[in-house]
Amino acid sequence: CGGLLLAGFAGFPLLGTRGLLSLIYCLACGSGIALMAWIWRRDVQRGGADFSGALAGGMLALAMMVAVIMPSGMWRTYITGGPEPNWELREGISGIAQLWWVEDHADVRVNGEYVSRLPYLARHLNQEVFLLAQPRRERVLVFGMGSPEIIRSLTEDPGVLQIDVVDRSHELPELLAGGKAAELLNQALSSPKVRIFTADARIAASLYEAAAFDVVFDSLAYASWAGSTGVKSESYFREIRRILKPEGVYLAGADYSGESRRAVLAGLMNAFEIVKEHRQAPIVMAMSMEPQYSDLQIILLAQPRAEIFGLHFSDVNALPAWFKNEFVTLTREQLQGVTPIRDELPVYEYLSAKAE
Repeated sequence: CGGLLLAGFAGFPLLGTRGLLSLIYCLACGSGIALMAWIWRRDVQRGGADFSGALAGGMLALAMMVAVIMPSGMWRTYITGGPEPNWELREGISGIAQLWWVEDHADVRVNGEYVSRLPYLARHLNQEVFLLAQPRRERVLVFGMGSPEIIRSLTEDPGVLQIDVVDRSHELPELLAGGKAAELLNQALSSPKVRIFTADARIAASLYEAAAFDVVFDSLAYASWAGSTGVKSESYFREIRRILKPEGVYLAGADYSGESRRAVLAGLMNAFEIVKEHRQAPIVMAMSMEPQYSDLQIILLAQPRAEIFGLHFSDVNALPAWFKNEFVTLTREQLQGVTPIRDELPVYEYLSAKAE
């Protein structure tokens, strides 16, 4: 256990995957050769064949040479799953973050999982409209940096004064804050509005003071992914409710289906008075009082971008109507008796995504 902790917290951040595994390989070879030499010398003392230090030294040198001459493409394949030269990588204490550039866009992956695309992902553009349309949005909390283009839009909105971003990856913020990615994001992560915290969402939610935020946006993992069930539990949603202002709004990406969907919604309905799901867009909204959308200008400003996420409107009032009228208030009868996700019983992990 000590070796694993040392490798995870010191080896990978300091040496990287290639350096650490090469070191472990050389140490293993050296230990094996040393043991062989010890047994050999013992046999010599008992009248066996003469011991040759040159042979042991040659074997050790050969083992080290194999580590040195290993092609970098093979290491890249091991680390990322492919030898493509157009991948940017950051390795560290929480794993690997990577950008896979194809012409003028890039896929964003964290520990092998696809999380987003630069400069935008159509699903996130959908969600961005609802986030920027909130009547009160001075202080916003974003869980998950897998939607960096939404952070860019928040920094450009004069109605947003402070943005806290929480992500468990140590490597992803560094990767997105430099180079071409930073240019596509208009240097959003360097904005004075933005504060980035590396933490588990459940821990972060429990540490904030009560009534701290106007809006919480959650783009975290699918409920059926291993290890992510607790992020969609009832206790997590109650913490979200605690750190929201009384008139605050929780917006979450609807990354679920089948029984997992009903379990997530059951937890939300136990924590919030009002839970709404959009008929067409991947977004769910939870709140304790109905927001009064007296000014929908931000949605009208999004009109030129509407075609990007599949909305084709000729009437200038159509997009606001789509925002206001397509949300459906959920009832407990629609949950079909499914109970919320509990932290102590993560039964919703590994579920197949069953379409409703």
